[in-house]
Amino acid sequence: MQESVVGTEQRVVKRQTAVKVSVLDLLDGEYVVQGGSEPNYLHTRRGKVSRLNLIAAIVQKDDAAFLLDDGTGRIVARTFSDFDLSRLRVGDVVLLIGRVREYGDERYIIPEVVRKIEDNKWILYRKKELGNGRNVEGKVSVVAKEPVEEREKEGMGIQEHLFALIRKLDSGDGAAMEEVIANGTIANAEQYLNQMLTQGDIFQVKPGRIKILE
Repeated sequence: MQESVVGTEQRVVKRQTAVKVSVLDLLDGEYVVQGGSEPNYLHTRRGKVSRLNLIAAIVQKDDAAFLLDDGTGRIVARTFSDFDLSRLRVGDVVLLIGRVREYGDERYIIPEVVRKIEDNKWILYRKKELGNGRNVEGKVSVVAKEPVEEREKEGMGIQEHLFALIRKLDSGDGAAMEEVIANGTIANAEQYLNQMLTQGDIFQVKPGRIKILE
């Protein structure tokens, strides 16, 4: 005897894949509102994004929201349920699975899963994986007859010096950027620090105070 189901609609709901994205992707994407039961999504350079997979550092936090920075931009994650944020701290690098939403002029994330990543270098790996490095070709002053390799080595040495200085001046809540510049012996230290912020090597805990992603 064939079994039948009367008055019941059987529907299989496919869970959307969480697409790996950067904050820049989320901010630059076009938010598309769909009618009915179809979920809203972002139209990005990586395609259609209904659910997202993001690695970023928490740079600000309160009881119901936290600000994320991955070196390409900043976006807020908001919680509207019993989502426990007590285990998360400013400076933590996290892997977040969630959905992007838009209300008025604000675009934000509703998290489904937030997991702290113990090795903070994953944020740099994700940047390389997504190809979010800034192309500064043509914007770097060229010193006559100085090989490119030598300039790169010099830049790496300056960054290591700044890293050491930030560590020395950071008592837990970040190092004051002005103090890093004042205590250093590097010309154009502010320019190098801004470049390191853009690359995601350091981040601002709050305006004027910086920490190292490590």
